[in-house]
Amino acid sequence: MFYLLLILLGLISLKDLEVNLLPDMEFPRLTVITNFQNAAPEEVENLITKPLTEAVGTVKGIEKISSESMEGVSFVTLQFGWGNKIDYSAMEVREKIDLIRGILPEDAGKPIVTKFDPSQSAIQEIVFFPVDKSRSHELRGFIKREIKSYLDRVDGVALAQISGGFKKEILIEVDPSSMYAHQISIKDIQGAVESSNINYPAGHIEEGSKDVLIRTMGEYRDFREIEKTNVSKNDKNIPIRLGSIAQIHEGYKERKGLARYNGEECVTVSIYKESGKNTVTVSESVRSELERLKEQYKNVIKADIVYEESRFVKQSIDNITGELISGGLLAFLSLIFILRNMESPLILLTVLPISVITTFLLMYLKDLTLNVMTLGGLSLGIGMLFDSGNVVLAAIERHVRNGLSVKEASLTGANEVAGSITSAVLTTVIIFLPIVFLKGIIGVVFGEMALTITFSLLVSLAVSLTLIPMLSALRGNKVWSRKFDQWSFFKKVATWENEIDVRFVKGLTNWLGKPKRFFTGIAICFVVVLILISYVDKEFIPKVDTGEFKIEILNVKGSSLSSTSELVEELETKLLKEKEVKHVISNIGYDEEQILSRSGGEVGTHQAQIRVVLSTERSEKTKDFIHRFREKIQHARTIGIHFYPEEDMLSKILSPDSKAVTLEIEGNDLATLAFIGENVRNEISKIQGITDSKSSLESENREFQVRFDEDKMSVYGLSHQYLAGILKTALKGTVATRLRINDEEFDVRLRYRQSDRKYKEDISRIIIRTPSGDAVFLDQAAEIREGKGYASILRIGQSRVNRITANVENVKQSAVISEVEEYIERLKLPVGYKIHFGGEKENIDSSMRELLFAFVLAVVLIYMLLAGQFESLLIPLIMLCTIPLILIGIIPALLITGNSFNISSFTGIILLVGIVVDNAALFYEYVEILEHDQVSLKEAIIGSGQIVLRPIIMNNGTTLLGLLPVALELGEGTEFQSPMAVTVISGLAASVVLSLFLIPIAFYYILKWQRTRRKTI
Repeated sequence: MFYLLLILLGLISLKDLEVNLLPDMEFPRLTVITNFQNAAPEEVENLITKPLTEAVGTVKGIEKISSESMEGVSFVTLQFGWGNKIDYSAMEVREKIDLIRGILPEDAGKPIVTKFDPSQSAIQEIVFFPVDKSRSHELRGFIKREIKSYLDRVDGVALAQISGGFKKEILIEVDPSSMYAHQISIKDIQGAVESSNINYPAGHIEEGSKDVLIRTMGEYRDFREIEKTNVSKNDKNIPIRLGSIAQIHEGYKERKGLARYNGEECVTVSIYKESGKNTVTVSESVRSELERLKEQYKNVIKADIVYEESRFVKQSIDNITGELISGGLLAFLSLIFILRNMESPLILLTVLPISVITTFLLMYLKDLTLNVMTLGGLSLGIGMLFDSGNVVLAAIERHVRNGLSVKEASLTGANEVAGSITSAVLTTVIIFLPIVFLKGIIGVVFGEMALTITFSLLVSLAVSLTLIPMLSALRGNKVWSRKFDQWSFFKKVATWENEIDVRFVKGLTNWLGKPKRFFTGIAICFVVVLILISYVDKEFIPKVDTGEFKIEILNVKGSSLSSTSELVEELETKLLKEKEVKHVISNIGYDEEQILSRSGGEVGTHQAQIRVVLSTERSEKTKDFIHRFREKIQHARTIGIHFYPEEDMLSKILSPDSKAVTLEIEGNDLATLAFIGENVRNEISKIQGITDSKSSLESENREFQVRFDEDKMSVYGLSHQYLAGILKTALKGTVATRLRINDEEFDVRLRYRQSDRKYKEDISRIIIRTPSGDAVFLDQAAEIREGKGYASILRIGQSRVNRITANVENVKQSAVISEVEEYIERLKLPVGYKIHFGGEKENIDSSMRELLFAFVLAVVLIYMLLAGQFESLLIPLIMLCTIPLILIGIIPALLITGNSFNISSFTGIILLVGIVVDNAALFYEYVEILEHDQVSLKEAIIGSGQIVLRPIIMNNGTTLLGLLPVALELGEGTEFQSPMAVTVISGLAASVVLSLFLIPIAFYYILKWQRTRRKTI
């Protein structure tokens, strides 16, 4: 009944477990975003970025500060250590910023501190198209009025954000010549419009027994009323109406970007979920509501969901769940094959559901979620769940065959192996203990997997020592016959088993007499494997073929949005002709309203990005399609086209700087950094396999620089800030006020006419109103020159950085990294400049240090446990010395399957340590038991080998078959665990040889030497 209660509580807990793609984790990263409109990158760097960096640099816990200064905006990124209380850090950062707020420019925006949280990114992307293409300008407004409110009201939706399309606004386009004639400045017009469009309370009066409110009603009710606004008076004191010096009309905001889906322009709605809500449930609710809206407005709009995070969540979890079930089934079938009866495997099968379902209860109590890591942990440990039961059942069956009653055999067998299997489970638990306590990304990501495996193994241990003996005893005193032995197939299996047993005893006896040959053979294999290690690729995390890739397009600097759009359209046409292509989503230019979209790369109407989604039925891998398509468009008329395979979500989170090669050149002078960077980029591009190399200072922006004459400005009484504000309003435009019509608000933008802001000469003729009331032209107080400036300036700490990035294609990444390292060692840099790796190599080095620490700590803890158990310092040392030899199986397997050394495969090696030690400990236990029965050492060694032969084959077989579906990557979401599964399977194969031959031979000669030494003493 106790286990039935656990199953009931586990099923209830499973219902309440939150389903996510990844474990809940607090990312230790803050970004400070500061707007400084119309400022060049160097001004942003000097006036905003540097003061902010210096101010927040003393915040406790910061590991790295980096920044990016772009036109009109500053990004300062603070990287803290994992496990840092990021909310407290954010408060401290805000306090530091408040202390220096007074020294920042007055017209700079307030610095915004944001947390990096991928779980709060959009869970769905919906694209909308008009049915009537002639009304495409009205699409955004329609979605805002009729669609957005319904999507916002869906349970669990925090925000439905619109982007793309045309944003309606009211334009006031002034005539400079009329302004000059009336001695009016654009600032005068702005002030008049702002002060006119207002309703204001004026108090109240008592009318009889009632109070009556009084309000002034000045708000514009229609854009035509703006024409009547008084902006000044002429010399005859006659009011000058705004309509006489400006054109006022409805229009659309000047666009800096647009989006297309399969070649058709669209409006995008991004869905963000509320914190803590189930991604799958929210997505299904949004999809249902969207279908209703599509039907309701089928004559107006068309819509399609082009991205849905829940699809990846459901598919990944469904695939891993399927592999968990299929792995358990394969393990069960292997037991039938080995035991050749149905009763024993069915008894062992009870371990599986009880362990898994009770694990759900423990996960709920520990506040874990169902995700690819926790379910991946269960699928990896599925075969291991049978291990303890295998040993217990084998001991019981052996005692039954030796003449004990089933009840006595159940009690004796369980007691006999209780110590060894408890030690074995604790060994595996100890293996994962260091991972749980690691502070870095490894501990955060693999911690939940380690806990899940630990929970399931501890439950399986309890079941094996209590429920399995009880169920075995319930079978009564009937003979434990192998009922399937009568079948011809199982007769052959029995023959094979006897043959294996005979050959094993013969082989072990033979090698006990020829230890030098055996150890020489093992040593040769190990040396060969050490040589082969250099041929195994090394990367941070396994590369996953998502079936998607991005194309980054750079047009000529200064190109218009329409010019870049034409180039993108040519590529879209070529892509859509490819039968492997399913969807093409293009983003040309950038969205001014979404400030975060401007960080991390070159921004402007000359750049674009295309995301290509390939068909699931494609005949070639994504990297092969990229290579073929790159050759097809190599003569495209653009400055640069760069291809980037789209990463899975886990990779984006664990390795955001995911370029295969990232070099960071530090120094102070931008021109020198650009020169060095260009040389480095050219040289590494010659290395075979390097593609898509880029420099962050690759090109400069053409710009007009307005240099103010301090003497003339003093004469006129003008300031830099005042002149900069007039320039911005005249050229880009300023939202002077907002017009409210039928519950909708529209920006009222004030600027010069298009014809008066096209050329350099037009800038010179911008009208300035001096404090004395005179109107002068800008060139009377400033000089306008043509110059160049960089699009963005990167810094790490207090040093400027030129970041060189590149991809690797069709060759091993580690080989390319080695060649780049050799080049860097030969590179001579000027004094004050240095170059180092960043990005993925930095992640690999950091993570491998963490995993190596976990590995060493796990080995030390296991040694301490075994030393205490066996009351010996030497015996555990022999067991642990065999651990490196599992590489004999692992390295060839990684090479054959094309897998790499990464955090997943290295975790598999750590897991193997426990399995190898468990087998050795079980063997030594039986050696001690047989020696206690007064048999010779050699007989004890051979007898123990015979006893553990079947448990080891059963344990390793169930674990291997349980992992097989994961290793074969039979579905999406399993690629991350696949290298771990391949490592464990190949290591298990090697451990069979180690456990059945190397360990017995080593123990035989060490124990023989010990006994001889004792007799001598």
